[in-house]
Amino acid sequence: MTLLNAFKGWISTAESSEKVPIKHIDTYSKEDIESVLTSNEHSFFKVLEPSLFGCDQIDLQERFALVRERLLEQLSTATYQRFNTHSLWIYRITNNSSTATGVVGVTPIEAYKEHRIKRHEETQKSRRNNLSLYLEEVGIHADPVVLSFEEGQQEFQSVVKQFTSNTHPTIAVRIHHELHELWQLSDTSMVAQIARLINSNRTLYLIDGHHRIESVSHYAQRQGTTKNAHPAYFLSFLIPEVELIIKAPVDTYTLNLSTEQCIEILKHHVALSKAKAIDESIDQIFVSEMPYNFRFKSASSLPDLKAELKAKMNIKHSCESATKLTLRPKKYTVEELKRAADLNQPLTPKSTYIEPKLLTGLILYPIS
Repeated sequence: MTLLNAFKGWISTAESSEKVPIKHIDTYSKEDIESVLTSNEHSFFKVLEPSLFGCDQIDLQERFALVRERLLEQLSTATYQRFNTHSLWIYRITNNSSTATGVVGVTPIEAYKEHRIKRHEETQKSRRNNLSLYLEEVGIHADPVVLSFEEGQQEFQSVVKQFTSNTHPTIAVRIHHELHELWQLSDTSMVAQIARLINSNRTLYLIDGHHRIESVSHYAQRQGTTKNAHPAYFLSFLIPEVELIIKAPVDTYTLNLSTEQCIEILKHHVALSKAKAIDESIDQIFVSEMPYNFRFKSASSLPDLKAELKAKMNIKHSCESATKLTLRPKKYTVEELKRAADLNQPLTPKSTYIEPKLLTGLILYPIS
């Protein structure tokens, strides 16, 4: 089984590359999205808009059907160009503090089912099912799943550096203080060389896109019940693990509640204990700058806690002063994430924040 394959698809044209792609959707607030929708008619948010908000009067399947209609309209304009040569794409992201380079291709979902790709986070069934329905209705991957590899890292970096140093990028996009560069790679010998390096790994590790890969698995299982079903692939970004940057996903909430009321809310989700000092190696939350260690109760998770805190921010309470909560789960190492994956002891969803983050809507792969 080849873990990385060249593919045909669409890419934003050079003229539209500054307008079409978007950062990962979790980095935008609702207000940010509404602003982009108002100011940029070419943004990929225009395609996704029916699935985001404002269409509650129709069911999810109909909303995804509208997404497909908008996507087909977008593909019929000059904002995208189709590439009909089987290609890989070298993808480099540069910001003020780091540079990371990997390769975009497609990977068979069978590699995930056979545990050659391992995950470090749990997933939520409802979100997986929604994304699977999205795939059935829309049929396009616009956001690569990020996978890391260990074997052959140095050789990969050397091959890629030599290629990018001697070739102008096909696309260069500057968005939110980051430079995203892509090089089309269609030379069969180089494609085979990079595929060989990736395939030398017994295991790939799932870094970003746990729900997306689960949705492809679910989608493939459903499609497999039909006659003449084709093998399912997903859009993937392979990167050497030494180039990963793992951060603690810090979130701050200001609630118009007393400190005691905030702690009562927290206790619905976590067991709390006062901390003597700041420690990035364990889960901590700061209540009015007082550090507490925390551990999730079996019936809760990080997304559950974040959802309640976010909801409480929008409710007015009679309180003389507000309380600031800073939620900072532990900062994991690559080895800790790999150990969680190898032992099949996944972390709670959204407990890690790992860079680099790719753009959505820059490269499109037709899954069906």
